[in-house]
Amino acid sequence: MSAVKGTGARGADATGAGDKDTGSQEKAAQTGTTDAVAAGNAAVDEATAEGAIAEPTGTAERSELVEQANRVFSALADPTRRQVLQLLAEGPPLSASALAGRMPISRQAVVQHLAVLQQSELVGSRRAGREVLFNVRPEALTQTASWMNTLAASWSERLLLLKRMAEAPERPSDRPSDRPSDQTR
Repeated sequence: MSAVKGTGARGADATGAGDKDTGSQEKAAQTGTTDAVAAGNAAVDEATAEGAIAEPTGTAERSELVEQANRVFSALADPTRRQVLQLLAEGPPLSASALAGRMPISRQAVVQHLAVLQQSELVGSRRAGREVLFNVRPEALTQTASWMNTLAASWSERLLLLKRMAEAPERPSDRPSDRPSDQTR
């Protein structure tokens, strides 16, 4: 994962918010926020290249994990779907009719919620005679939790590196008067 790219101030965007943020840009320039962020980003990139920060899995695999997490979060955003998932997790597989009997919604609404949960791979189904029974599939939740843990660990590593850099004694080359860009101004 690449380092966070930022300048301490937002650029112009489609909503025109860039015009309103001129004061923030000036403050960032005056306080050296832009330089600090740029230096931090460079240090994180360097540490990642040197192996001090673990680089995450390949781009295609990472993209698939993010897409899976998006589907899981989208499915779990609805409280009714969370309730359906909870009911399925508490006991044996249930049919849509059995779930509807335990909830204040119609069978058709339960079927629609189950379809979303199936698309996100949180719920599986199997036919038992004339009924379709639904059960929880924990793999998608496990993968999403793993992705979140990896993301959190990456950020923790990066923040720790930035903290060490900020607390490190100043080197002579770090002083503004020694920078080539400052001498040409």
